[in-house]
Amino acid sequence: KEYFDSPLHDNGKGGGRKGVHHSHRHFHRIVEKSLLANNVNYTIVSSDDVFDVNTIPTNISFGELASIMIPIYFQTTVDMCIATIDRNDNNTIDVMPDEVFVLRKTILKTSDLLDVFAPVYPRKLRLLGREKKDTKKDKQKNKGKNKGKGKNRSQSEKELHKMRKNHHSIMDVWKILRRFLDDGYMLIGDFQDLSHAKVRYTPERLHNYQGQVLNWKEEFVAFVSQNHEGIMDYLSHACPDKTETKEQHLSLAHIKRSQSHREERGEKRNIPKCSYSRSKSSHLFWKNTPSSKLPDGNVDEASSVLAQLGSAQLNRALVYLSQALAAEHVIGDQAVNIDVHELYHNLRKEIRSFLDSVDLFGQLLFPDKSFEQHYEDISLLKETKKLLGDLNDEVVAYSKYLEWGEYPEEQLQLKSYITADWGDFRRWSHEVDLYDRLHSLADAMANVQNQGRLRE
Repeated sequence: KEYFDSPLHDNGKGGGRKGVHHSHRHFHRIVEKSLLANNVNYTIVSSDDVFDVNTIPTNISFGELASIMIPIYFQTTVDMCIATIDRNDNNTIDVMPDEVFVLRKTILKTSDLLDVFAPVYPRKLRLLGREKKDTKKDKQKNKGKNKGKGKNRSQSEKELHKMRKNHHSIMDVWKILRRFLDDGYMLIGDFQDLSHAKVRYTPERLHNYQGQVLNWKEEFVAFVSQNHEGIMDYLSHACPDKTETKEQHLSLAHIKRSQSHREERGEKRNIPKCSYSRSKSSHLFWKNTPSSKLPDGNVDEASSVLAQLGSAQLNRALVYLSQALAAEHVIGDQAVNIDVHELYHNLRKEIRSFLDSVDLFGQLLFPDKSFEQHYEDISLLKETKKLLGDLNDEVVAYSKYLEWGEYPEEQLQLKSYITADWGDFRRWSHEVDLYDRLHSLADAMANVQNQGRLRE
Protein backbone atom coordinates (compact mmCIF):
# COMPACT_ATOMS: atom_id res chain seq x y z
CA LYS A 1 0.00 0.00 0.00
CA GLU A 2 2.84 2.42 0.78
CA TYR A 3 3.98 2.31 -2.84
CA PHE A 4 0.53 2.95 -4.26
CA ASP A 5 0.32 6.00 -2.01
CA SER A 6 3.82 7.24 -2.81
CA PRO A 7 4.82 9.63 -5.63
CA LEU A 8 6.52 6.66 -7.30
CA HIS A 9 3.20 5.29 -8.47
CA ASP A 10 0.67 7.28 -10.45
CA ASN A 11 -2.49 5.28 -9.81
CA GLY A 12 -4.81 7.58 -11.71
CA LYS A 13 -8.30 6.53 -12.70
CA GLY A 14 -9.39 6.03 -16.24
CA GLY A 15 -7.25 3.21 -17.63
CA GLY A 16 -4.56 3.07 -20.23
CA ARG A 17 -3.59 4.63 -23.51
CA LYS A 18 -6.01 5.63 -26.23
CA GLY A 19 -6.42 3.37 -29.20
CA VAL A 20 -6.02 0.08 -27.32
CA HIS A 21 -7.68 -2.84 -29.12
CA HIS A 22 -11.24 -3.52 -28.03
CA SER A 23 -10.36 -7.03 -26.82
CA HIS A 24 -8.44 -5.38 -23.95
CA ARG A 25 -11.56 -3.62 -22.70
CA HIS A 26 -11.43 -5.62 -19.45
CA PHE A 27 -8.30 -3.77 -18.33
CA HIS A 28 -9.59 -0.22 -18.55
CA ARG A 29 -12.29 0.02 -15.93
CA ILE A 30 -12.62 0.11 -12.17
CA VAL A 31 -13.38 -3.32 -10.75
CA GLU A 32 -16.06 -2.83 -8.14
CA LYS A 33 -15.35 -6.01 -6.19
CA SER A 34 -13.85 -6.51 -2.77
CA LEU A 35 -12.09 -9.84 -3.26
CA LEU A 36 -8.89 -8.81 -1.48
CA ALA A 37 -8.28 -8.17 2.17
CA ASN A 38 -8.21 -4.38 2.12
CA ASN A 39 -11.62 -4.04 0.41
CA VAL A 40 -10.82 -1.31 -2.07
CA ASN A 41 -11.64 -0.73 -5.72
CA TYR A 42 -8.86 -1.22 -8.23
CA THR A 43 -8.02 0.65 -11.41
CA ILE A 44 -6.96 -1.66 -14.23
CA VAL A 45 -4.42 -0.19 -16.62
CA SER A 46 -2.51 -1.31 -19.66
CA SER A 47 0.63 -3.27 -18.82
CA ASP A 48 2.71 -0.49 -20.38
CA ASP A 49 1.30 1.95 -17.84
CA VAL A 50 1.91 -0.12 -14.71
CA PHE A 51 5.07 1.66 -13.68
CA ASP A 52 7.16 4.62 -14.86
CA VAL A 53 10.77 3.59 -14.33
CA ASN A 54 11.95 7.09 -15.27
CA THR A 55 10.95 8.24 -11.76
CA ILE A 56 13.68 6.07 -10.25
CA PRO A 57 17.23 7.39 -9.57
CA THR A 58 19.75 5.57 -11.78
CA ASN A 59 21.99 4.79 -8.79
CA ILE A 60 19.27 3.01 -6.79
CA SER A 61 20.36 -0.21 -5.09
CA PHE A 62 19.17 -3.57 -6.38
CA GLY A 63 17.24 -4.31 -3.19
CA GLU A 64 15.48 -0.93 -3.11
CA LEU A 65 14.35 -1.36 -6.72
CA ALA A 66 12.83 -4.74 -5.86
CA SER A 67 10.86 -3.25 -2.95
CA ILE A 68 9.36 -0.64 -5.27
CA MET A 69 8.60 -2.54 -8.46
CA ILE A 70 7.41 -6.00 -7.41
CA PRO A 71 4.50 -4.94 -5.13
CA ILE A 72 3.08 -2.72 -7.89
CA TYR A 73 3.33 -5.35 -10.61
CA PHE A 74 2.03 -8.10 -8.36
CA GLN A 75 -1.02 -6.07 -7.32
CA THR A 76 -1.71 -5.18 -10.96
CA THR A 77 -1.57 -8.86 -11.89
CA VAL A 78 -4.14 -9.71 -9.22
CA ASP A 79 -6.36 -6.86 -10.41
CA MET A 80 -6.21 -8.06 -14.01
CA CYS A 81 -7.07 -11.61 -12.98
CA ILE A 82 -10.17 -10.38 -11.18
CA ALA A 83 -11.22 -8.18 -14.09
CA THR A 84 -10.55 -10.64 -16.89
CA ILE A 85 -11.46 -14.08 -15.56
CA ASP A 86 -14.88 -13.52 -14.05
CA ARG A 87 -17.27 -16.37 -13.24
CA ASN A 88 -20.66 -15.98 -14.97
CA ASP A 89 -24.12 -17.25 -13.96
CA ASN A 90 -23.36 -20.64 -15.55
CA ASN A 91 -20.31 -21.16 -13.30
CA THR A 92 -17.91 -20.73 -16.20
CA ILE A 93 -16.24 -17.75 -17.87
CA ASP A 94 -17.03 -15.76 -21.00
CA VAL A 95 -13.48 -14.64 -21.77
CA MET A 96 -12.16 -15.97 -25.08
CA PRO A 97 -8.61 -17.03 -26.08
CA ASP A 98 -7.97 -13.74 -27.91
CA GLU A 99 -8.83 -11.66 -24.82
CA VAL A 100 -6.10 -12.76 -22.40
CA PHE A 101 -2.96 -11.37 -24.08
CA VAL A 102 -2.47 -8.37 -21.76
CA LEU A 103 -3.17 -10.46 -18.66
CA ARG A 104 -0.69 -13.16 -19.66
CA LYS A 105 1.97 -10.58 -20.55
CA THR A 106 1.57 -8.91 -17.15
CA ILE A 107 1.79 -12.29 -15.39
CA LEU A 108 5.01 -12.94 -17.31
CA LYS A 109 6.53 -9.58 -16.35
CA THR A 110 5.62 -10.07 -12.69
CA SER A 111 7.09 -13.56 -12.78
CA ASP A 112 10.20 -12.15 -14.46
CA LEU A 113 10.54 -9.59 -11.68
CA LEU A 114 10.32 -12.28 -9.01
CA ASP A 115 13.11 -14.15 -10.80
CA VAL A 116 15.23 -11.06 -11.40
CA PHE A 117 15.06 -10.08 -7.72
CA ALA A 118 15.10 -13.61 -6.27
CA PRO A 119 18.55 -13.06 -4.65
CA VAL A 120 17.24 -10.26 -2.40
CA TYR A 121 14.27 -12.08 -0.82
CA PRO A 122 14.99 -14.35 2.17
CA ARG A 123 14.66 -18.05 1.59
CA LYS A 124 12.99 -18.51 4.95
CA LEU A 125 9.43 -19.47 5.76
CA ARG A 126 7.10 -16.58 6.44
CA LEU A 127 4.06 -16.66 8.69
CA LEU A 128 1.01 -15.43 6.80
CA GLY A 129 -2.60 -14.86 7.75
CA ARG A 130 -4.60 -17.88 8.78
CA GLU A 131 -6.77 -19.54 6.20
CA LYS A 132 -10.42 -18.58 6.51
CA LYS A 133 -12.58 -21.40 7.81
CA ASP A 134 -15.60 -22.43 5.79
CA THR A 135 -18.98 -21.92 7.37
CA LYS A 136 -21.39 -24.84 7.64
CA LYS A 137 -23.33 -23.37 4.73
CA ASP A 138 -20.19 -23.14 2.59
CA LYS A 139 -19.27 -26.74 3.38
CA GLN A 140 -22.70 -27.97 2.28
CA LYS A 141 -22.50 -25.83 -0.87
CA ASN A 142 -19.07 -27.18 -1.77
CA LYS A 143 -19.80 -30.78 -0.77
CA GLY A 144 -18.57 -33.04 -3.53
CA LYS A 145 -17.44 -30.08 -5.58
CA ASN A 146 -13.76 -30.92 -5.20
CA LYS A 147 -14.21 -34.70 -5.46
CA GLY A 148 -11.47 -36.15 -7.60
CA LYS A 149 -9.83 -32.76 -8.01
CA GLY A 150 -6.50 -33.97 -6.66
CA LYS A 151 -5.65 -35.63 -9.95
CA ASN A 152 -5.89 -32.33 -11.81
CA ARG A 153 -4.20 -30.01 -9.32
CA SER A 154 -1.51 -27.67 -10.57
CA GLN A 155 1.87 -27.63 -8.81
CA SER A 156 0.90 -24.56 -6.77
CA GLU A 157 -2.39 -26.17 -5.72
CA LYS A 158 -0.61 -29.40 -4.69
CA GLU A 159 1.84 -27.40 -2.59
CA LEU A 160 -0.95 -25.54 -0.80
CA HIS A 161 -3.01 -28.71 -0.33
CA LYS A 162 -0.01 -30.44 1.29
CA MET A 163 0.47 -27.58 3.75
CA ARG A 164 -3.24 -27.43 4.63
CA LYS A 165 -3.31 -31.17 5.18
CA ASN A 166 -0.44 -30.87 7.64
CA HIS A 167 -2.14 -27.89 9.33
CA HIS A 168 0.75 -25.56 8.57
CA SER A 169 0.26 -21.84 8.05
CA ILE A 170 3.89 -21.00 7.30
CA MET A 171 5.36 -21.02 3.83
CA ASP A 172 8.06 -19.66 1.56
CA VAL A 173 6.23 -16.71 0.03
CA TRP A 174 8.57 -16.31 -2.95
CA LYS A 175 8.29 -20.00 -3.85
CA ILE A 176 4.50 -20.11 -3.63
CA LEU A 177 3.94 -16.88 -5.59
CA ARG A 178 6.45 -17.90 -8.23
CA ARG A 179 4.70 -21.25 -8.67
CA PHE A 180 1.25 -19.67 -8.87
CA LEU A 181 2.40 -17.26 -11.58
CA ASP A 182 4.17 -20.03 -13.48
CA ASP A 183 1.03 -22.20 -13.43
CA GLY A 184 -1.12 -19.28 -14.56
CA TYR A 185 1.25 -18.34 -17.36
CA MET A 186 1.26 -21.91 -18.69
CA LEU A 187 -2.52 -22.50 -18.40
CA ILE A 188 -3.48 -19.14 -19.88
CA GLY A 189 -0.84 -19.68 -22.57
CA ASP A 190 -2.41 -22.98 -23.62
CA PHE A 191 -5.78 -21.21 -23.69
CA GLN A 192 -4.41 -18.26 -25.68
CA ASP A 193 -2.76 -20.62 -28.19
CA LEU A 194 -6.21 -21.59 -29.46
CA SER A 195 -6.33 -18.10 -30.96
CA HIS A 196 -2.66 -17.28 -31.61
CA ALA A 197 -1.93 -20.62 -33.26
CA LYS A 198 -5.28 -20.52 -35.10
CA VAL A 199 -6.18 -23.94 -33.74
CA ARG A 200 -9.53 -25.45 -34.71
CA TYR A 201 -11.38 -26.54 -31.57
CA THR A 202 -14.78 -27.78 -30.44
CA PRO A 203 -17.01 -26.02 -27.87
CA GLU A 204 -16.23 -28.87 -25.47
CA ARG A 205 -12.50 -28.27 -25.73
CA LEU A 206 -13.00 -24.51 -25.28
CA HIS A 207 -15.07 -25.17 -22.14
CA ASN A 208 -12.35 -27.44 -20.77
CA TYR A 209 -9.65 -24.79 -21.27
CA GLN A 210 -11.88 -22.11 -19.71
CA GLY A 211 -12.49 -24.34 -16.69
CA GLN A 212 -8.76 -24.84 -16.12
CA VAL A 213 -8.14 -21.09 -16.30
CA LEU A 214 -11.03 -20.35 -13.93
CA ASN A 215 -9.87 -22.93 -11.37
CA TRP A 216 -6.37 -21.45 -11.34
CA LYS A 217 -7.65 -17.87 -11.02
CA GLU A 218 -9.97 -18.66 -8.10
CA GLU A 219 -7.27 -20.56 -6.22
CA PHE A 220 -4.77 -17.77 -6.81
CA VAL A 221 -7.10 -14.91 -5.85
CA ALA A 222 -8.35 -16.80 -2.78
CA PHE A 223 -4.78 -17.35 -1.59
CA VAL A 224 -3.87 -13.69 -2.11
CA SER A 225 -7.09 -12.54 -0.43
CA GLN A 226 -6.43 -14.66 2.66
CA ASN A 227 -2.80 -13.54 2.94
CA HIS A 228 -2.77 -10.13 1.27
CA GLU A 229 -1.20 -8.13 4.09
CA GLY A 230 1.58 -10.65 4.65
CA ILE A 231 2.34 -10.99 0.94
CA MET A 232 2.56 -7.26 0.34
CA ASP A 233 4.67 -6.76 3.46
CA TYR A 234 7.09 -9.45 2.26
CA LEU A 235 7.34 -8.08 -1.29
CA SER A 236 7.70 -4.49 -0.04
CA HIS A 237 10.67 -5.31 2.19
CA ALA A 238 13.42 -6.92 0.14
CA CYS A 239 16.67 -7.13 2.11
CA PRO A 240 14.84 -6.86 5.45
CA ASP A 241 16.92 -5.03 8.04
CA LYS A 242 16.04 -6.01 11.59
CA THR A 243 17.32 -2.66 12.86
CA GLU A 244 14.70 -0.74 10.88
CA THR A 245 11.09 -0.28 11.87
CA LYS A 246 8.58 -2.44 10.05
CA GLU A 247 6.57 0.61 8.98
CA GLN A 248 9.55 2.22 7.21
CA HIS A 249 8.14 3.88 4.07
CA LEU A 250 10.30 3.64 0.96
CA SER A 251 9.83 6.92 -0.85
CA LEU A 252 12.10 8.80 -3.23
CA ALA A 253 13.37 10.87 -0.33
CA HIS A 254 14.13 7.75 1.71
CA ILE A 255 16.00 6.19 -1.22
CA LYS A 256 18.23 9.26 -1.58
CA ARG A 257 18.88 9.35 2.18
CA SER A 258 19.80 5.68 2.27
CA GLN A 259 22.12 6.11 -0.72
CA SER A 260 23.82 9.03 1.03
CA HIS A 261 24.05 6.99 4.23
CA ARG A 262 25.71 4.11 2.36
CA GLU A 263 28.26 6.49 0.87
CA GLU A 264 28.97 8.09 4.26
CA ARG A 265 29.57 4.72 5.87
CA GLY A 266 32.10 4.02 3.13
CA GLU A 267 33.34 0.48 3.50
CA LYS A 268 30.92 -2.12 2.20
CA ARG A 269 31.63 -4.56 5.02
CA ASN A 270 29.58 -2.33 7.34
CA ILE A 271 26.45 -2.90 5.27
CA PRO A 272 24.33 -5.98 6.13
CA LYS A 273 24.65 -8.72 3.52
CA CYS A 274 21.60 -9.31 1.32
CA SER A 275 22.14 -12.21 -1.06
CA TYR A 276 20.16 -15.45 -1.10
CA SER A 277 20.48 -18.45 -3.43
CA ARG A 278 17.46 -20.40 -4.63
CA SER A 279 17.32 -23.85 -6.18
CA LYS A 280 13.99 -23.05 -7.87
CA SER A 281 15.20 -19.94 -9.70
CA SER A 282 14.57 -19.95 -13.45
CA HIS A 283 17.33 -21.02 -15.83
CA LEU A 284 16.66 -17.74 -17.68
CA PHE A 285 17.94 -15.79 -14.68
CA TRP A 286 20.10 -16.90 -11.70
CA LYS A 287 19.69 -20.69 -11.62
CA ASN A 288 23.23 -21.59 -12.69
CA THR A 289 24.95 -18.65 -10.99
CA PRO A 290 27.32 -19.60 -8.14
CA SER A 291 26.29 -18.18 -4.77
CA SER A 292 29.47 -16.11 -4.65
CA LYS A 293 28.47 -14.38 -7.90
CA LEU A 294 24.92 -13.50 -6.89
CA PRO A 295 24.19 -9.78 -6.41
CA ASP A 296 23.94 -8.16 -3.00
CA GLY A 297 20.77 -6.08 -2.74
CA ASN A 298 22.26 -3.65 -0.21
CA VAL A 299 25.58 -3.09 -1.97
CA ASP A 300 25.17 -3.46 -5.73
CA GLU A 301 23.55 -0.82 -7.87
CA ALA A 302 20.56 -2.05 -9.85
CA SER A 303 22.02 -0.92 -13.19
CA SER A 304 25.15 -3.04 -12.78
CA VAL A 305 23.18 -6.13 -11.73
CA LEU A 306 20.69 -5.78 -14.58
CA ALA A 307 23.56 -5.44 -17.05
CA GLN A 308 25.17 -8.57 -15.58
CA LEU A 309 21.91 -10.47 -16.05
CA GLY A 310 21.31 -9.09 -19.56
CA SER A 311 24.82 -10.02 -20.66
CA ALA A 312 24.34 -13.59 -19.43
CA GLN A 313 20.98 -13.91 -21.22
CA LEU A 314 22.41 -12.66 -24.52
CA ASN A 315 25.44 -14.94 -24.29
CA ARG A 316 23.19 -17.96 -23.73
CA ALA A 317 21.08 -16.82 -26.69
CA LEU A 318 24.24 -16.83 -28.84
CA VAL A 319 24.88 -20.48 -27.97
CA TYR A 320 21.29 -21.48 -28.74
CA LEU A 321 21.33 -19.53 -32.01
CA SER A 322 24.52 -21.18 -33.22
CA GLN A 323 23.22 -24.67 -32.41
CA ALA A 324 19.73 -24.09 -33.81
CA LEU A 325 20.93 -22.72 -37.16
CA ALA A 326 22.95 -25.89 -37.70
CA ALA A 327 19.69 -27.89 -37.90
CA GLU A 328 18.00 -28.11 -41.29
CA HIS A 329 14.57 -29.34 -40.19
CA VAL A 330 12.16 -28.74 -37.30
CA ILE A 331 9.86 -31.63 -38.29
CA GLY A 332 10.85 -35.12 -39.35
CA ASP A 333 8.65 -37.60 -41.18
CA GLN A 334 5.92 -37.23 -38.56
CA ALA A 335 6.75 -35.80 -35.15
CA VAL A 336 8.41 -32.51 -34.23
CA ASN A 337 12.17 -32.76 -33.71
CA ILE A 338 12.24 -32.17 -29.95
CA ASP A 339 15.91 -31.21 -29.84
CA VAL A 340 15.59 -28.52 -32.53
CA HIS A 341 12.33 -27.24 -31.07
CA GLU A 342 13.96 -26.89 -27.65
CA LEU A 343 16.93 -25.00 -29.13
CA TYR A 344 14.97 -22.35 -31.01
CA HIS A 345 12.39 -22.11 -28.21
CA ASN A 346 15.13 -21.49 -25.63
CA LEU A 347 16.66 -18.92 -27.99
CA ARG A 348 13.34 -17.10 -28.17
CA LYS A 349 12.87 -17.24 -24.38
CA GLU A 350 16.32 -15.76 -23.72
CA ILE A 351 15.67 -12.96 -26.22
CA ARG A 352 12.19 -12.37 -24.81
CA SER A 353 13.53 -12.17 -21.25
CA PHE A 354 16.12 -9.60 -22.29
CA LEU A 355 13.54 -7.53 -24.20
CA ASP A 356 11.22 -7.67 -21.19
CA SER A 357 14.08 -6.25 -19.12
CA VAL A 358 14.50 -3.43 -21.65
CA ASP A 359 10.78 -2.71 -21.32
CA LEU A 360 10.71 -3.04 -17.51
CA PHE A 361 13.91 -1.21 -16.58
CA GLY A 362 14.53 1.25 -19.43
CA GLN A 363 17.16 3.80 -18.43
CA LEU A 364 18.35 1.60 -15.55
CA LEU A 365 19.53 -0.96 -18.09
CA PHE A 366 21.29 1.74 -20.14
CA PRO A 367 22.40 4.32 -17.54
CA ASP A 368 25.08 5.66 -19.89
CA LYS A 369 22.37 6.88 -22.31
CA SER A 370 23.54 4.33 -24.90
CA PHE A 371 20.07 3.01 -25.69
CA GLU A 372 19.89 5.03 -28.92
CA GLN A 373 23.16 3.45 -30.10
CA HIS A 374 21.62 -0.02 -29.81
CA TYR A 375 18.13 0.80 -31.06
CA GLU A 376 18.62 -1.11 -34.34
CA ASP A 377 20.04 -4.15 -32.53
CA ILE A 378 17.10 -4.22 -30.12
CA SER A 379 14.66 -3.81 -33.03
CA LEU A 380 16.35 -6.77 -34.70
CA LEU A 381 15.85 -8.85 -31.55
CA LYS A 382 12.15 -7.94 -31.55
CA GLU A 383 11.87 -9.12 -35.15
CA THR A 384 13.70 -12.34 -34.25
CA LYS A 385 11.29 -12.94 -31.39
CA LYS A 386 8.31 -12.38 -33.68
CA LEU A 387 9.56 -14.71 -36.41
CA LEU A 388 10.30 -17.49 -33.95
CA GLY A 389 6.95 -16.88 -32.26
CA ASP A 390 5.07 -17.24 -35.55
CA LEU A 391 6.98 -20.44 -36.25
CA ASN A 392 6.17 -21.78 -32.80
CA ASP A 393 2.46 -21.05 -33.27
CA GLU A 394 2.51 -23.33 -36.31
CA VAL A 395 4.39 -26.01 -34.36
CA VAL A 396 1.86 -25.77 -31.52
CA ALA A 397 -1.10 -26.22 -33.88
CA TYR A 398 0.62 -29.11 -35.66
CA SER A 399 1.45 -30.81 -32.34
CA LYS A 400 -2.13 -30.47 -31.06
CA TYR A 401 -3.60 -32.00 -34.22
CA LEU A 402 -1.12 -34.89 -33.93
CA GLU A 403 -2.05 -35.39 -30.27
CA TRP A 404 -5.77 -35.31 -31.03
CA GLY A 405 -5.41 -37.47 -34.14
CA GLU A 406 -7.55 -35.00 -36.10
CA TYR A 407 -7.43 -32.66 -39.12
CA PRO A 408 -4.95 -34.60 -41.32
CA GLU A 409 -5.15 -32.04 -44.14
CA GLU A 410 -4.24 -29.22 -41.79
CA GLN A 411 -1.32 -31.31 -40.50
CA LEU A 412 0.14 -31.61 -44.01
CA GLN A 413 -0.36 -27.91 -44.68
CA LEU A 414 1.25 -26.88 -41.37
CA LYS A 415 4.17 -29.20 -41.96
CA SER A 416 4.92 -27.46 -45.27
CA TYR A 417 4.57 -24.02 -43.63
CA ILE A 418 6.95 -24.96 -40.80
CA THR A 419 9.56 -26.31 -43.21
CA ALA A 420 9.40 -23.17 -45.37
CA ASP A 421 9.41 -20.75 -42.41
CA TRP A 422 12.40 -22.42 -40.75
CA GLY A 423 14.35 -22.24 -44.00
CA ASP A 424 13.40 -18.57 -44.37
CA PHE A 425 14.52 -17.82 -40.81
CA ARG A 426 17.90 -19.46 -41.30
CA ARG A 427 18.53 -17.45 -44.47
CA TRP A 428 17.27 -14.22 -42.91
CA SER A 429 19.49 -14.60 -39.83
CA HIS A 430 22.57 -14.77 -42.07
CA GLU A 431 21.46 -11.84 -44.21
CA VAL A 432 21.07 -9.52 -41.20
CA ASP A 433 24.17 -10.82 -39.38
CA LEU A 434 22.02 -11.80 -36.41
CA TYR A 435 24.84 -13.58 -34.57
CA ASP A 436 27.23 -10.60 -34.79
CA ARG A 437 24.55 -8.09 -33.81
CA LEU A 438 23.58 -10.22 -30.82
CA HIS A 439 27.23 -10.49 -29.85
CA SER A 440 27.64 -6.70 -30.09
CA LEU A 441 24.72 -6.12 -27.73
CA ALA A 442 26.08 -8.70 -25.26
CA ASP A 443 29.41 -6.84 -25.24
CA ALA A 444 27.60 -3.55 -24.59
CA MET A 445 25.87 -5.08 -21.55
CA ALA A 446 29.22 -6.35 -20.27
CA ASN A 447 30.64 -2.84 -20.58
CA VAL A 448 27.78 -1.36 -18.54
CA GLN A 449 28.36 -4.02 -15.90
CA ASN A 450 32.09 -3.27 -15.73
CA GLN A 451 31.46 0.46 -15.38
CA GLY A 452 29.11 -0.05 -12.40
CA ARG A 453 30.03 -0.37 -8.74
CA LEU A 454 30.02 -4.14 -8.29
CA ARG A 455 31.31 -5.98 -5.26
CA GLU A 456 34.98 -6.89 -5.28
